Amino acid sequence: MLEARKISKAYRRHPILQDLGFLLEAGEYLGVAGHNGSGKSTLLSIVAQVLPPDDGEILFDGAPLSGNRTLAGSLLGYVPQETSLLEDLSVKETLDFWQKVYRLPGGDAFAPSSPATMLGLGEIRRKRIGQLSGGMQKRVSITIALMRQPKVLLLDEALSALDRGYRQVLEGYLAEYCSRGGSILYCSHEIGELTGFCGRILVLRQGKKVFDGAVADFPTDKDALDTLLNP
Repeated sequence: MLEARKISKAYRRHPILQDLGFLLEAGEYLGVAGHNGSGKSTLLSIVAQVLPPDDGEILFDGAPLSGNRTLAGSLLGYVPQETSLLEDLSVKETLDFWQKVYRLPGGDAFAPSSPATMLGLGEIRRKRIGQLSGGMQKRVSITIALMRQPKVLLLDEALSALDRGYRQVLEGYLAEYCSRGGSILYCSHEIGELTGFCGRILVLRQGKKVFDGAVADFPTDKDALDTLLNP
């Protein structure tokens, strides 16, 4: 179980997240909704140990993750909204590099059952990252996050850049991943996207939690939704 306790973060004294907490159980698919600037990406960055919180802590099964990148690295797979891959490397060189970083057993990154094959990277393995479209680069980032079979996936707008075919493939994989006990924290500003496949939704408004509940309890009426999302 992943737990966030009283997470707060500010930039230049402007609060981004305020006293935020949530639980993410094994096998759960939790969507994080909110307008741009609501704190969604900052929250994922803190959970992923990319940013430190000003206050609060992140735990996994009761063990602190905050400040423990070794433990976090063994548990988490993170796909940020902005891709930050080395543009001069080929797709194959990129995956080989991350295999070494993660100290994974040697082997073919493009094996038939691999994430790379699932996301169609074999046919572009020789292309440099800088030659790829945004959607192709996102497929590489997702593959890197899946390579070491993390217990928790942190996905920031990960599906939006994919074309329909690969999006459907990934949606199927993520459903199976949760059925095997994996947990997903997925950020999106598209409410329809979240209600389509998440079991629970957390809504942020100006850095504060204003809703945390099952999709069945999430308001669908336009006026109620506007009241929830807008200050």
